[in-house]
Amino acid sequence: MIHPNTTIKLISETVGYGVFATAYIPEGTIVYVKDSLEQVVTPDAYLNQSKEMKDVIDKYSYMDQNGDRIISWGFC
Repeated sequence: MIHPNTTIKLISETVGYGVFATAYIPEGTIVYVKDSLEQVVTPDAYLNQSKEMKDVIDKYSYMDQNGDRIISWGFC
């Protein structure tokens, strides 16, 4: 789950999206916790998605050390 005082914005076509604070978040605040509700999209599963779904996955996920894309359950 990501901190509620954040938003996703497009930085540039080259860089992609980034997470930005929408209000002051004190230093040391935990802003993300990976939990069991996160959706894991493997590289093979990603390749089998439509272009529209890939666009959503690209925008709302991050890639972990295994190459899986992780989608937070609270992304919307």
